Amino acid sequence: MCTVSWLSRPQGGGDYEVFFNRDEQPTRPTTGPERSVTEAVPYLAPRDVEAGGTWIAVNAFGVTVSMTNQYPQPAPAPPADPVSRGLLLASLVDAASLADVEQRVGRLRLERYRPFAIAAFDAAGPPMSIKWDGSSLTSERHPEPGFVLTSSGAVPPRLEETRRAVFAEAMERNGLTAATLSQVHRSHRPERGPLSVCMHRPEAATVSYCHIIVDQVPGDIVFRYAPGPPCTTPVQAPLSLPRVDRLAPT
Repeated sequence: MCTVSWLSRPQGGGDYEVFFNRDEQPTRPTTGPERSVTEAVPYLAPRDVEAGGTWIAVNAFGVTVSMTNQYPQPAPAPPADPVSRGLLLASLVDAASLADVEQRVGRLRLERYRPFAIAAFDAAGPPMSIKWDGSSLTSERHPEPGFVLTSSGAVPPRLEETRRAVFAEAMERNGLTAATLSQVHRSHRPERGPLSVCMHRPEAATVSYCHIIVDQVPGDIVFRYAPGPPCTTPVQAPLSLPRVDRLAPT
């Protein structure tokens, strides 16, 4: 389920872009990104109607959080009374920094959640991934732009290796640009099916595409969204959010 990549924008002082494919059953109901506020912090996020959470959000501080389900092998025992992972991510939408995200996740009762990986971004440095495998929590920085995380419920052989190679080949051929990453997220390399970044299986597929642009302060945050497979679905009119200094008085 899902693939996420990122790009540092050289024309700005710490601004970045995030690209996210959500892989899911096409029948699962969702809404596109909307402007909302929690704890006085404005943010943009789509919503999973079934569970009430989200899979990606960006707030006015320029902090982006996103989540992919993970499928470690062997699979851990499921939680006795599981909590939706999307609700976990929704609890982070007002985070002020990556350190804030990491601290909040570390304080959770993680035994209530199935395995997940969070990819978090801000303008202060390289993005961070935080992974829960059902028994332990780990974090990692990703200083090299491009591919960050991927996963699939089908666990096909060589999934991560194949998708990482697709990103590397595209960046070597066309350069590390927003257009390159956007094209990879729409692509069927190496072939249309369970291994391609724009994924297609009989029971699941890439059901949406998100592209978030965080500009240097002062500036805007832009959320572009395609509500279907990005290989065929046009991006809707973007939503924007004024970016604010997290230290500014409210």
